[in-house]
Amino acid sequence: MRQRVRRVFALLDELTEELPVPAAHRELLEVHLGVGKEWAEAWPGMSAIQLPLLVHTAAAGDEEPALPVAAACTLLYLGIDLLDGMLDHELPPS
Repeated sequence: MRQRVRRVFALLDELTEELPVPAAHRELLEVHLGVGKEWAEAWPGMSAIQLPLLVHTAAAGDEEPALPVAAACTLLYLGIDLLDGMLDHELPPS
């Protein structure tokens, strides 16, 4: 499970580096991805990461093609969590 987490966040790190956005925006994204990475390391069974990979493995026998889907699901999860934290005034200090 932890290997999957590392692979998904490695892909997200690569994508973040290539974004054509101002450096300040990239830094904010990297901070939030760092928080998400900490959560995922503490709870490697995070369904946003694991579910797409497990389903694709069950259906096709290989999880590699599903890495971008797992990354997208992870970003969606983290984005929803960020918005929820903003609305509830519960953002972490970072």
